[in-house]
Amino acid sequence: MTGSFVDSYDPRVWATTWQPNGGGESLKSGGFGRANVRRLAAALAVGLVLVGGAAVWFMQDKAPEPAATQPASLPSPAPPAQVRRTLVLAQVGELANTLVESGIPADLAARIAAAAAPGLQPTGEIRAMLVLQRGPNGLTFDRLEASNSDSSGVVVRIQATGEIATSQVAAQIEARIIVKHSTMD
Repeated sequence: MTGSFVDSYDPRVWATTWQPNGGGESLKSGGFGRANVRRLAAALAVGLVLVGGAAVWFMQDKAPEPAATQPASLPSPAPPAQVRRTLVLAQVGELANTLVESGIPADLAARIAAAAAPGLQPTGEIRAMLVLQRGPNGLTFDRLEASNSDSSGVVVRIQATGEIATSQVAAQIEARIIVKHSTMD
């Protein structure tokens, strides 16, 4: 019954009735044979030689590129006219010391802090932007923009006469009432 149809679902019946290659070498007797092993070994050797050759070719040093010419050096840009420093304070009482640490003279820092205090809440986080003007004598005070957590605050400037001017900043609060009509299915 070599190669014929067997009407059974039992694989043991199939193994006894059908033999591979029409009864040639069985799977139990080794199956491959010496000729097939030699061909497989030769194919593996050729494959290894090709892979090794490709690896050596890719790892070779490439020819050095010609030296690039240096572009003409451009002059460095001028430093900005204003320097901005962001300050975050835990409370308004720290403002004068922070200004002194930022390079403002102590007497001027005390005057600026005293002018800003009425527009700021006594407790709570204060965010301030210190703007310094670059001049021939170094950095000088231009203005201080300080705000409370609700975005209200104060702007402190020094006028041309040397007096300190303050401007109150209102909170940016916006309320919207939006009506949307819809239906449910």
